[in-house]
Amino acid sequence: MNANSPSEEGHSSQRIRISEISGEQVWKLASAAAVALVLGFLFLDLLSLLIRPLGVLFAGVVVAITLAPLVDWLERWIPRLLSVLIVYFGLVLVLVGFGFVLVPPLLTQATSLAQNLPDYYTDAQVWVARELGITVRNDMDQLASLAEPFADRLIALPGMIVAIGVEFLVGFFVSLYWLHSMPRLRRFTISLFPPDRQDGVDTILRRLGQRMGGYMRGVALAGAVVGAAVFIGLTILGIQYALVLALVAFLGEFFPNVGPVLAGIPAVIVALFESPGMALIVVAFYIVIQQIESYILMPLIMSHSLAHIPPLVTTFAVFTGFMVGGVLWAILAIPLSGAILTLSTDVIAPAIRQKTGSRDPDVEPESEPASEPEQETRVATSESAK
Repeated sequence: MNANSPSEEGHSSQRIRISEISGEQVWKLASAAAVALVLGFLFLDLLSLLIRPLGVLFAGVVVAITLAPLVDWLERWIPRLLSVLIVYFGLVLVLVGFGFVLVPPLLTQATSLAQNLPDYYTDAQVWVARELGITVRNDMDQLASLAEPFADRLIALPGMIVAIGVEFLVGFFVSLYWLHSMPRLRRFTISLFPPDRQDGVDTILRRLGQRMGGYMRGVALAGAVVGAAVFIGLTILGIQYALVLALVAFLGEFFPNVGPVLAGIPAVIVALFESPGMALIVVAFYIVIQQIESYILMPLIMSHSLAHIPPLVTTFAVFTGFMVGGVLWAILAIPLSGAILTLSTDVIAPAIRQKTGSRDPDVEPESEPASEPEQETRVATSESAK
């Protein structure tokens, strides 16, 4: 007799189980899969419609978390609501003051830059023809076709301004409410967990606030320092539109690794119209600024704010956020990735280690006490050495 092997018996039993599935069951499984697929597409479609409102909501939360330490400090002496109102009133005063100081020269330089763009374009044509021997045709029809999308955007500009203003007000009131309600929200969240875990949950929530709000405070401070340094340096070098270029450098700090590099390109182009030598000087100036920002300024700021996020995570977060929701989500993706990183390292990873019985590689293992034979051997070795 030839006995069947275990693998043959397993395949035969599998064929029997498959054959026992009726046509009605197959139809139910196919219907469930189709419904799940349709619901999945509907969810993605709904998410695409809500991505902008969710971004405004999350932006308000991030602003509230960023301002929370200052409100907590004022709350030692005055009620929290009054602390929140004082902080926001001071923030509005600062913004209005910067607006009065910076907006008029900024508009003047931006208008001058827009008026001189045709001359810059002509100078670029002459330089390319002289240095590279390539003739660039001034095809007005082609230029007009390229300008059509910008014309459409200019037509829709008033509506965009109104929409941005409404979103700003919504985000402002969301941040105001969230900042005032943060202690209650924290207590409510902690109350959902068992008493023996509430201290750990409170610690994790505080780390979330430190990483999200600390990162935004650090980036804003670094951007202000870099913008001021760029303005002073370009003014000393005699580069036009120094204030506009400093504002671009400030905004570039909110897009780490990529933003500072892209922010230097307009300054190099403006300097190139003066002379190639000046362009090289500006390139060297921006390289020095970026090296100081990358290796001295940002590590110093982030070490004090406990908001370090790995560069690979920030780069991927900015790229993903921009592809999903544009510039707004490109900025918000980094604090969101910081929150996910904190939950991964403080919640998910410890739970997996507890389940598998492994240990944290960053924690030094406790040294076990040596046995009596090992102690006798060490004593004999030390005596012989003497």
